[in-house]
Amino acid sequence: MLALGDVMVDPSPFGGGVTSLEALSMCVPVVTSPRSQTVPGLTAGIVRALQIPAAMQNELVAESDEAYVAAAVRLLVDSRRRNEMSEAICEAYTPAAKARALAIQVRYNTWHSP
Repeated sequence: MLALGDVMVDPSPFGGGVTSLEALSMCVPVVTSPRSQTVPGLTAGIVRALQIPAAMQNELVAESDEAYVAAAVRLLVDSRRRNEMSEAICEAYTPAAKARALAIQVRYNTWHSP
């Protein structure tokens, strides 16, 4: 189902976590707003672990709710930019980057397990 989408929005107040990893593994851009989540920075950390260009990271990691909505809409409307973003994510999703992203998820699970 994720592969059918053009853009994924990281849900609020609970972040996507594994779902974000899965979307990124299919080269689907994931827009996140860490400040509006109960686990700030999980998907943002995953995006940064992939080491896509900084300008693209800044587009995907919004600093406010307004920027979050604007980034998602921009990627939905601008197919050229969305394709560039998808290509950059695909190129960045190397085995080493995937390992860094999974490590972030594991650390999160360790910190929040009962």
